[in-house]
Amino acid sequence: MDPRLKAELQHLDGVDVRWDAPLAEYTTWRVGGPATCLIRPLHLAGLQRTVQVLNTYSYPYFALGRGSNLLVSDAGVRAAAVSLDLGFSHVERLSPSGALRVGAGVPLKDLLRRCLGWGLGGLEFAAGIPGSVGGAIRMNAGSYGRAMGDVCTAIHVLGEDSSSTRLRREELSFSYRSLELPRRAVIVEADLALAPEAPDRIRAKVRDLLGRRKRSQPWRVPSAGSVFKNPPGDFAGRLVEAAGLKGFRIGDAQIAPEHGNFIVNRGCARARDIVALIQAAREAVLEKFQVALELEIQVLGNDMKV
Repeated sequence: MDPRLKAELQHLDGVDVRWDAPLAEYTTWRVGGPATCLIRPLHLAGLQRTVQVLNTYSYPYFALGRGSNLLVSDAGVRAAAVSLDLGFSHVERLSPSGALRVGAGVPLKDLLRRCLGWGLGGLEFAAGIPGSVGGAIRMNAGSYGRAMGDVCTAIHVLGEDSSSTRLRREELSFSYRSLELPRRAVIVEADLALAPEAPDRIRAKVRDLLGRRKRSQPWRVPSAGSVFKNPPGDFAGRLVEAAGLKGFRIGDAQIAPEHGNFIVNRGCARARDIVALIQAAREAVLEKFQVALELEIQVLGNDMKV
């Protein structure tokens, strides 16, 4: 990194900077080398100034949520990781009917807990999803037939030029595990539309969904959730299992015995082991079923060929 850029970042107001930050600490897989720096703005002005400075030096950056769909190279990544966990953790009720404004850094589990306390239903599908609100909206996270695009009514986005824009639902293009946005746009906050519901009913739905997850998915070992998108009319996990790869292991990385679309870290897995399993699964499914599996996760690192 250019020493002048490093000095400017170090002295930005309202910004916490950590150098050579090991991303294994910030990803649910618990693998990956360091980012050049981890930047945690404390407010919108700090985020805007951070983006302006990085762009001035044409230095790459990416938004880091809870790291629940991220695979980082063992060698790390020459880029700034921008986390909104410190300054963007607000949850505001806009109306008694269930309209909320939520910071992008709020963990989904915390938001769901708040909704339960307020008696607001509609977010139960997020039970067990380990991401943050911003990351979940960016990838349109969901389960059991529901997704963030079903409850999101607007987002506040910081563009690559550091401009701040609010986009209404009719301006947003959600699709399966995706929201169409410029590559380096950063979601700052989101408006959600939920509905009043009895806390006992919400709690029962959450308990049911968590029970279904625990019965069918690995629960107590590090993973990144679903690795592949489900192809139209089928399930990636079924295809991987039918190709004979459930339980297949390389190093400490393993295609989970419980679910073919999960790769778990059994202890000291490396990113290269996970990549090798991804490649093996893709090749086996393509050969047996002529289906090309698409990744649901994001991969960072120039040496990561998947």
